[in-house]
Amino acid sequence: MIRSRHTFTGNGEFKTWMFHLARNVIKDHYKVHSRNGSHVDITGFDERIESGTRADSVIEKKQEFQLLQSALLNLDTEDREIIILSRFHELKYYEIAKIMDTTVGAVKTRMHRAMNQLKNMLLKSGTNEM
Repeated sequence: MIRSRHTFTGNGEFKTWMFHLARNVIKDHYKVHSRNGSHVDITGFDERIESGTRADSVIEKKQEFQLLQSALLNLDTEDREIIILSRFHELKYYEIAKIMDTTVGAVKTRMHRAMNQLKNMLLKSGTNEM
């Protein structure tokens, strides 16, 4: 961020610029190391499980969270990125559009399709467990 500080114009939000930089660094890293970025780490987000809940409820929530993490891995990289930015980092669609150098309409469309895919995967894996 320090090396690229001159690119922050102040026109947009700082966190949008920061995510844009981070996205470019990750893309460059995977180009060099020829990986597709298939690892998804959403572990800090499961802290929403309350400490006062019953043990079986906590176990069930953790299993659901693991199932979600596994389903996210099966999504296309950009679809996964949109869901994580929107749902876990709580960014607005216009912020995601700036980060991904696309339009708000494209973000909305991809988000809708990705959420449907994710829902279908979770429903399918839920019926397989029964």
